Amino acid sequence: MKRFGSLQRFMDAFSPLMMRSVAEDPGRAYYGNAPALGTVRLAFGGDADVVWLKTFVDDFAGFYGTSRMNDENKTRVAMMMSVKSHLRVTEFMLFFWKLCNADYGKVFGSVDASYILTAFKSFLKERTNELSQYAVTSTEDVDVSIDSHVIRPQELWRMAMKGELAPDVADGVLDMLGPYDERGNLLPSSKRRPR
Repeated sequence: MKRFGSLQRFMDAFSPLMMRSVAEDPGRAYYGNAPALGTVRLAFGGDADVVWLKTFVDDFAGFYGTSRMNDENKTRVAMMMSVKSHLRVTEFMLFFWKLCNADYGKVFGSVDASYILTAFKSFLKERTNELSQYAVTSTEDVDVSIDSHVIRPQELWRMAMKGELAPDVADGVLDMLGPYDERGNLLPSSKRRPR
């Protein structure tokens, strides 16, 4: 995110004008290097994610020449969509491209919040199916051995126990992974880390 510097530079790089290039390679939209929406919020603070999404809602409404949605409703739609902060910004761009192409139904002169949010739910289901399909096709020809840079759960647990992680991170790791020894065996309750 440092490469963008400011929210405006980020919004210029990932603007509605870039939707076509994203749509030309959906796999890259799902698996590329674009940041997750939550990263945008963390990097630029405040409601940066909502501001960015709202530009796409505005673009969509403008594309269909509808003025029925007021600014407050557009912001609400963006806020509701921003809950899916784990999605990459390119996935949102792909959604709006499909929305503009009427992939989720025709628009008859007006657009409202429920139309966009219903289409977004359809996109999320479609996304799940497509990700499953990409996973199947991508593992057919790929060696699935674990790379040396992957940290196994046992190693992460060991790092947490030895204080090699920040305390709040270590607590989260231990809560998530549970009480294991260095070989990955579940510890008896007497040897578990006290709370």
